[in-house]
Amino acid sequence: MRSGHTRVTVALFGLCIGCVAGCGVSSGESLAAPPAGTNEESSAHAILLSSQTIDFGIVPQGQERRHYVELKNTAGQPIEIERFETGCDCLRMSPAASHLDSGETAMMCLRLDLTAAREFVGTLMTQVAGMDREGKTVFSLSVHVDVRPVSYFRAFEELEEPTTAVPPLPVVMP
Repeated sequence: MRSGHTRVTVALFGLCIGCVAGCGVSSGESLAAPPAGTNEESSAHAILLSSQTIDFGIVPQGQERRHYVELKNTAGQPIEIERFETGCDCLRMSPAASHLDSGETAMMCLRLDLTAAREFVGTLMTQVAGMDREGKTVFSLSVHVDVRPVSYFRAFEELEEPTTAVPPLPVVMP
């Protein structure tokens, strides 16, 4: 029975890869592509991140999640983050732009929104890049999420239910 479940999951994964809104990935392509337009020449980024990798873990299909990242300007001058580029439209950084003076830190929210692609099941590995006015990458981070069908979580709920009823405690009156 398990192999039948695996075939269904793989079939859904193959069909739904192209369904994730804006990811631009079709069956057979890698999900680990960097966002379009990132400047690969920029090896020393001016922004230091609290985490280079965001792992949303296992998420039920069609759900939303948020993760907060601290950014610190390590350059000797102010930096304008003009825009964020992602490898998937299901990811958004907010605020949409930011100004950081030298040494300043800011908290940004990375939002994963799978509601537009409710049928997607599979692994998503992509990049998020912060771009300045000239289009140079000032930071980049990797994002990973395993999207599982809702039935996957129901199976765990069933395991957590007690299998035997516990008798009530006797009431003792003084």
